[in-house]
Amino acid sequence: MKIKSLFVAGFLGLLASPLAGQNTAELYQQLCDDGDMLGCSLLGLMYSEGKGVPQDLARAASLFEQACNTNLVEGCAHLGVMYANGVGVAQDIPRAVSLSRQACDGGDEQGCTNFEVLAELMRAAVLLQLPVDNRTLAVGSMASGTLTDADPLGQEGSNMQAWVLDLRAGQQVTADLRSTDFDAFLLVTGPGLVSILTDDDGGGGCDARVTFTAEADGEYRAIVSAAVAGNTGNFTLRATATPSATASTPCSSALSPSVVILPTRPRVLAGTTDGAEVATRGNATLIVRNELEEFSGRTAMDAVKQLHSRWLRATRGGNFADGPAFARVVIDGIPQGAQGDLEDLESLSANDIQSIRYLTASDATIRYGTGFPGGAIEVWFRRPG
Repeated sequence: MKIKSLFVAGFLGLLASPLAGQNTAELYQQLCDDGDMLGCSLLGLMYSEGKGVPQDLARAASLFEQACNTNLVEGCAHLGVMYANGVGVAQDIPRAVSLSRQACDGGDEQGCTNFEVLAELMRAAVLLQLPVDNRTLAVGSMASGTLTDADPLGQEGSNMQAWVLDLRAGQQVTADLRSTDFDAFLLVTGPGLVSILTDDDGGGGCDARVTFTAEADGEYRAIVSAAVAGNTGNFTLRATATPSATASTPCSSALSPSVVILPTRPRVLAGTTDGAEVATRGNATLIVRNELEEFSGRTAMDAVKQLHSRWLRATRGGNFADGPAFARVVIDGIPQGAQGDLEDLESLSANDIQSIRYLTASDATIRYGTGFPGGAIEVWFRRPG
């Protein structure tokens, strides 16, 4: 299935615009022939836009690949866009993700942005391909089911079972997943949603809840899963227009460094770098000041264990073969030690903290660079006055 164009800014938004004109093309060609990969990339831009030369997308892709193969990250970013859109090359989303990640790892900001968009598209595509086997859920109804080891595995090793919600644009829905057999983890995707919606303990205890508004008419998917890979059992899934009250009891699942879980998918808040209080209580990826008031005289670790213990568990990062990975602590924007050094949280007083935020591996990489296979736990201190 062809994915519509993702990057409307166009190729020239990724680098300074090349000069138009045949003489300029000859100059860039000479630079490229002499081994100057920036010349190759700029010439590729000319061919991709048809400025100063006849448009030739295949030629553009070849020039970008030549630049990328010699580690010019801008060339990798351009080529990733072409593979994402199927322009000048056959559409290949995994290849586009790989190239965008390569550009991002090399410090290209646009490559990081493209990687984030494409990785999310791939995750959504995988969820939309899950079999539904006539499982439907109407708003105002509840269904019972069983998650088994025969259900498809997600990339993090947990079984997944898809249920269809047929919704109309503007319809608000709360989906509640409850189980006494496993720590519930719920994902929702569908037309118009910018990112996959996920929740672990938002329904109270170990139950999951996702509240959202349908952006368009069509079929949405509620994906039943477990926070701990390999866990299965009976569950109920309910869809309502008005959410019911939730239990205040925290999830009591055992905290173990050996546990592997599905990572949450928080959004990085654009322009937010100072840890300002930007969300309210109950946010799945943020602990705000009014929640920290309840931990006066205690530590950041106490707050995280009580409110979001899953941040402390091992994940598989972006590559299952790499083995378990733990979050890395970041204090006021400065990464601390190596990933997994979570004892840093034990030395931080909750009285001094403004907020604590969890970032996935991809979000942490975009913000801080490499070295965050298990994500990051950001701690932002209160400002004087």
